[in-house]
Amino acid sequence: AGANQYAEYQAKGLGFITRAHQRLKVEGLKVLRRWSETDWWVELGINPQYRKENSKLPETIVVRMIRVTANIEGRKETFWVATSLLDAGLYPAQEVCGWLKKRWKVEGLIGELKGWIGADVLRSKTVEGIRKELYARIFGLNLIHWLILKAAKKHKKEPERLSVSAALRLTVTQSLKMSTAPVWQLPSLFDELLERIATSSVPYRPYRIEPRMVKQQPKHYPALKMTRVEWRALYALAA
Repeated sequence: AGANQYAEYQAKGLGFITRAHQRLKVEGLKVLRRWSETDWWVELGINPQYRKENSKLPETIVVRMIRVTANIEGRKETFWVATSLLDAGLYPAQEVCGWLKKRWKVEGLIGELKGWIGADVLRSKTVEGIRKELYARIFGLNLIHWLILKAAKKHKKEPERLSVSAALRLTVTQSLKMSTAPVWQLPSLFDELLERIATSSVPYRPYRIEPRMVKQQPKHYPALKMTRVEWRALYALAA
């Protein structure tokens, strides 16, 4: 359950803090050292199949496991955190778990990139084209967050409480207005944009639960298993 990846991280000089795989039975692993009842060193075996693919992988790897109880989407949940930071004196369990919580913000940024900036579907056919699409979207998301920070600082708001989707929508509409406005109006229009972003706050909802379900019914069309150009070439004679 991820032991091969942990070994590859360490071979590259990388440390890791991650939630242990839900199927990993930590209580059944060989315990090498106990820092506390919820903080252990364990030995993870690496699947022989992975060692066939990569002969440099060891047979086992030592990982520190920390048991955590936390509120996840409004529900109290107990799970294990796996980390390469073995020394509990240098890296207390509470501090390690705090770093994992901060890391979750990265997942939120990836969601914004895919959802609001449209990086979930990339249309280029080359590696270079894909890179350009990703760079453009990351650059755009950075600009949106820069505007949010400017608006929060100017109007004394918490930046994490300002809506990214509203900032994106307001920036698009205001930039159209700014593109045709005379130069002397641009500063006031920019200040107006910051003010409108600052008022688009998201309510604090710590126990909000969003189920991973589809509300809108999908269209009942068959899936197109080739490109549209190929389809037209194939069915042009039948038209």
